[in-house]
Amino acid sequence: MFSGLLRGLTVPAMGLQMLRRTHSWGLAMVPAGVAAVLLLLMLALGGSWMSGYLTEINASGQGFWDATLDGLRWLAGGVALLVASGIVALLGAQAVAGTILETIAHRVLKLHNIEPQSSNLNALDIALDAVRELGLFLVGMLVILLIGLIPGLGWLAAPILAPLWSAFFLGHTLTTPALEGRLPTFKERWEYALTQPLLVLGCGLVSGVLLAIPLVNLLVLPVAVAGSAWALSDRLPD
Repeated sequence: MFSGLLRGLTVPAMGLQMLRRTHSWGLAMVPAGVAAVLLLLMLALGGSWMSGYLTEINASGQGFWDATLDGLRWLAGGVALLVASGIVALLGAQAVAGTILETIAHRVLKLHNIEPQSSNLNALDIALDAVRELGLFLVGMLVILLIGLIPGLGWLAAPILAPLWSAFFLGHTLTTPALEGRLPTFKERWEYALTQPLLVLGCGLVSGVLLAIPLVNLLVLPVAVAGSAWALSDRLPD
């Protein structure tokens, strides 16, 4: 039952191996470079706002406990900013370098004697898919936020649902390049993801942890795409 979850958790490690065996490190540097630029922009914008907030805290002359609570809020906000910036950078890199990521996934499938199918999506279609993905992610987070407003059970459920939804969404995003040829539509890919929930969740959980590690997060996209193609190689739809 949990074999899919274990397979998903090994995606980054296998992704490194797949990139080496398919000689795809050169290709991997393109989405990594795009992600680096987008990540720096996101962190600069978010960091500017948080720096101003921290300055206000220091200038307000609050008591020790109030200042401590504000500091913890600032720390939590910093972690959230880092993860959110990583997700946005991944979506942006996928939109800009989608064909390269698809090439990486196809090389891995060929390594496993699977003839890949081209998606025939143009740059506009790929960009629109990324916008749809981001919209769906935000809608899901909004629903979880509303659940968190429910006294009692909602307060307990929201902190659990938020990371699980983020991980599942991230895992789905990373498996897309291997699936686009066989499942070209947004709806088909999400329906397939729901048939492999533990694999997708495992991939997203471990990749989400890596997203929080500076510099390592820049390589998450190409490595996880290669690893996801390996993970799906024995369970691709016809």
